[in-house]
Amino acid sequence: MVDILLFGGINLLSVFVSFIIPLITFILGFLLSRTLMTKEKRENHLAQLSAKGNKLLDNQRAAFQKFVSALHHYSIKDGLPNLDDFYQISTKGILYFNALNNMCNAIIANQVDAFTVPKSLMPKIKEDVERTLPVFYKTLQGIAQRCGTSYHGELKREDYEGLYSVYEKYCLTLDEDRGIAHGILSRKSGKKQ
Repeated sequence: MVDILLFGGINLLSVFVSFIIPLITFILGFLLSRTLMTKEKRENHLAQLSAKGNKLLDNQRAAFQKFVSALHHYSIKDGLPNLDDFYQISTKGILYFNALNNMCNAIIANQVDAFTVPKSLMPKIKEDVERTLPVFYKTLQGIAQRCGTSYHGELKREDYEGLYSVYEKYCLTLDEDRGIAHGILSRKSGKKQ
């Protein structure tokens, strides 16, 4: 039996006892601690997800208000646009779309509570991907031309990957009657569609 346990001068039983068993124990402990949370830990976890979702929503709403304000100032302006107009719209627009993209990244990564995400966000994401983002970049090009400068920015999917991922995963199956995506609620509640 001693010959079987020796492999190249290494005692396999010793390696198994001192390395493999602790590794397996660690992995099982880690997995069990994640799947068997106490009620209090589950509630704390949901509260953290909800708080993060609310913070991301607040950031998105604030960025949206600034973007709309910049667009409004541009729309009522007399005369030709200038570089300040271009800068204000481009900066506020990019900040808004980045805030929305951050929210979408959190949705995809399950870092927000499904019920924190408002029902009105999915139609907004759908509209932004299908219409607002392309129009935003065309508007910036138009303002740059009227200012007599060049602008080579273009809409790239990789810049808004989270936004496009949520759009493809949830908004393409949007239930217009309820105003929410099937995937979010069924994913969280365990119900089949």
